[in-house]
Amino acid sequence: MSSLRQAWLSTACVLLGCTGSDASTSATEDTAGATTTTTAAETDTGPATSSVDDTGATDETSAVPTGCRSGEGPAPFAPDGAAAAPGTLLADPSAPLPDDLADVGIYPAAPDLTVVPSGVVPYDPSWPLWSNGSDKHRYLVLPPGTQIDVGDPSAWRFPAGAVLIKTFLYDDGEGCAVPVETRVMRMTEDGTWDFAAYGWDETGDTATRLDLTLPVPRPVQVDGESFDHHVPAEIDCRSCHETGVGDALGLDATQLSQAQLQMLQPWLSAAVTPTPVTASDEETEAILGMFVGNCVHCHNGGDGPAAAFDLRPDVALANTIDQPTESSASAAGIRIVPGDPDSSILFAAYSGETDDPEVSPMPPVGVDRRDAVSVERLRTFIEGLRR
Repeated sequence: MSSLRQAWLSTACVLLGCTGSDASTSATEDTAGATTTTTAAETDTGPATSSVDDTGATDETSAVPTGCRSGEGPAPFAPDGAAAAPGTLLADPSAPLPDDLADVGIYPAAPDLTVVPSGVVPYDPSWPLWSNGSDKHRYLVLPPGTQIDVGDPSAWRFPAGAVLIKTFLYDDGEGCAVPVETRVMRMTEDGTWDFAAYGWDETGDTATRLDLTLPVPRPVQVDGESFDHHVPAEIDCRSCHETGVGDALGLDATQLSQAQLQMLQPWLSAAVTPTPVTASDEETEAILGMFVGNCVHCHNGGDGPAAAFDLRPDVALANTIDQPTESSASAAGIRIVPGDPDSSILFAAYSGETDDPEVSPMPPVGVDRRDAVSVERLRTFIEGLRR
């Protein structure tokens, strides 16, 4: 089991009063009353050691050094911390989206990102979207007295004033996580989302709102490789979120563990039973999970603006193995040719290992650096298929 998931289970157990091996991660209270955990950092890089936890999700874990001032480790949770400061978006979610992230109110002790206000609930998808190998902290905040409508477990509906926040961080080469951007979504009274993104300065001290008319490049370095992390344009944000079955990606019964669902229960309209990705073997489960994290927000068979053929776990293999392409976003061919990844259009799109201009890269947004681990996993999976 990953150290991040241990942290989640430990926090849930503190709240729920459970005992035993689930409560295996220590937590400490800082002077502001906010909880910080002493576990390893979460990344979306996939498994450097190809480890698989008890959900089937893969992860990479590393020791967290001391002395980091920003957001290393799992997203913090402060059920007994101080409330959001008056005048911030979290205190008044009907206010205009501010120009300075400080006025959102998520990080009251910035540049220390390990302190958040009470009422800010972190969440951790079992199958995260690959974003160049960055770490991510994800948060949910609801107005007092409101709940998420979970009548459809796969498409949660959020009340007006709900705020979702996601911060992207990269290792600075010394084991500390430095923020690059923070994205904010706020549900409006008319049932649509507002979007904003805040770019952090080079020191990780402050963040200001970005103009999202076009994608915004942010220079980063990972494992000695320099590249631009692109903050999506607002139109790209809307395309992804409005095409998903649920428009808050990563918040549903497939992506959240039992411990997380129990933690979120006070904010849910009903109890939700997790429906994790499962398969007959770990390799297939990992591929289906990869689809869930990276593909099904568009590839869900729906009628959204960018919807395409269905890659949800129960139909993904039937819709890809020996199946011809149909989408205008892809070259003609077979999606997955058993035993032959080089002839499989899906592999070419995901890996980028093609010079065919008709093969559109997938995912189409937010990938400036390929996930080498999952590319090799997909290659091995296809090679292992037999007609």
